[in-house]
Amino acid sequence: MRSTISPRSIFGSAAILMLASIALTSCSEDPETKEPVEFLITPQSREISFTAAYPESCTYEISTNAQSWKAESDAEWLTIDTSSSRLIISARPNLSFEERSGATVTITADDSTMFQITATQDPLQVYTGGSENSVAAYWFNNEKHIMTETGGNTINGIHVTKDGTVHLTGTTYGAKSLGFYWSNSSGTVYTNRVDEGSGSAFDVFVDEENSNIYFTTHEGWTNSDGTQTYQAALWTNMEPKDEPESMSAGDIYVEDGKVYVMYDGYYKINDEKTELEIIGDGNYPSCMTVHNGDVYVGGYYLNTDRFCPAYWINGKAYPIPTDINSQIYSISVDSNGDVYLGGSEGPGLDRRAAYWKNGEMTAITEYANACIGEMFVLDGETIIIYFEQNEAGNTTVKCSMNGEIIDISDGSAPSYAQCGFII
Repeated sequence: MRSTISPRSIFGSAAILMLASIALTSCSEDPETKEPVEFLITPQSREISFTAAYPESCTYEISTNAQSWKAESDAEWLTIDTSSSRLIISARPNLSFEERSGATVTITADDSTMFQITATQDPLQVYTGGSENSVAAYWFNNEKHIMTETGGNTINGIHVTKDGTVHLTGTTYGAKSLGFYWSNSSGTVYTNRVDEGSGSAFDVFVDEENSNIYFTTHEGWTNSDGTQTYQAALWTNMEPKDEPESMSAGDIYVEDGKVYVMYDGYYKINDEKTELEIIGDGNYPSCMTVHNGDVYVGGYYLNTDRFCPAYWINGKAYPIPTDINSQIYSISVDSNGDVYLGGSEGPGLDRRAAYWKNGEMTAITEYANACIGEMFVLDGETIIIYFEQNEAGNTTVKCSMNGEIIDISDGSAPSYAQCGFII
């Protein structure tokens, strides 16, 4: 279960200088007219920095009396656009744990060099939430953090803010299950509100623009008359709001002041409800994202004797019939509108990790108790967080960066990936 993460950027101090309106005037002599060539560029920043996953473009305003000017990049990952008397510098996502550096953009006017800009890009930061040896854990790249302070058994949701604060939601299983929220700035908050009830916390999303922390929970308990109550809730800054029509709540997404929440068989945008079209013998939505204002829900449906992948756009169903039992846990939409569903194909533990692009399946492992927990698509390139069983019989968490496999857990103990976040 996860949603695709909206674009974020962490600029270094050099990039922040770009916000200032500073003009540079450079003069050289035109060999034909013998008049000075004027060249003004705003801002004057000669060094820029990009984040890895969602780099934001940098814009320079150009003014010159030269007959022509141009800009050239000496790095494949650094692209330029010189339309409308502007220079727009963009970086492709960095799908590696290594920093990119040494890239230069050179601006010339009438064949004379006027200005040079150097660029760097951060290494990719991959956060994975799940469990190791039935203890809640998360990994930063392949650095493990065991969450003994929460007493949890698994992490269900993870979100990391620009200042590096890690926000987690999860579950402690037992005679009475407990849901919990945790961050490395505020500690642990348990979400059960009925003493004898059982609960779980699912997704978490931080709206940094408005300083709001959201997470979703489920709670169930037995009433005095013996009946059962199951209740979903959306928490905002540690205050719960029950959703009376749903037993559980899932993914959250916040954009432009709108809060999107997935519930049982429907989603809400603030308080506006949209039902998901029913497929086959029943819907099992598991993940959600928002792209260009459209709501995409991923999941699977029951087709007589097997589960089949499916997605919904603004409530309309797009089923993907299959001959083999398949389940979906992640959804991502790329800039072209292609829909990616990540999950597993195969019955029970005899399954392989696989994803579907616009309904076409690609397997990334053999049948070895493998499953995708989270998937991201950046400019057509995939980052896939998954687990599969190794030769020792332990499930091992891995990350595929456009086909290059990196071990996240060390394989010494059973480890599972439930969710992920990238910067």
